[in-house]
Amino acid sequence: MTVDKDGKPAFTLTLRAREQDIRRDKATSNICSNQSLLALFVTIYLSTMGKEGLYEASQMSLNGAHYLYEHLVKLPYLSDPFNQPFFKEFTLKSTLPVATLEKALEEKGFLAPFDLKRLGLEEGLISFAVTEKRTQEELDTLIDVLGGLS
Repeated sequence: MTVDKDGKPAFTLTLRAREQDIRRDKATSNICSNQSLLALFVTIYLSTMGKEGLYEASQMSLNGAHYLYEHLVKLPYLSDPFNQPFFKEFTLKSTLPVATLEKALEEKGFLAPFDLKRLGLEEGLISFAVTEKRTQEELDTLIDVLGGLS
């Protein structure tokens, strides 16, 4: 963040590849992210978290995802089509229209599960992800919302 010539707050792009901005007509790639900036983010995150913090965040993600999974597969319209081990992301098959799930969850402030049909996959496959940022209360609310659809 900086200030413009009138003293108003302004944002500027730093630490990024500018080939696309400066010489668009001669750009040889369409990569718009800066790997160095991402490496810097990871370095800061890992050095701040430390070995124990990274383990704790991973364990919280794992526990939350498995808690959510165990409750969701009990719903009559959700099933596990793959039955494979997972870490913090899992895919379920819904017999209800995905739009119905999305609408119900969005009304309660949740970013709906990812509809894998957007990737050209089978209808009804939805992907959930749980990170260390999600609380038990949030997971229980999500379960209650989807449970109310059965």
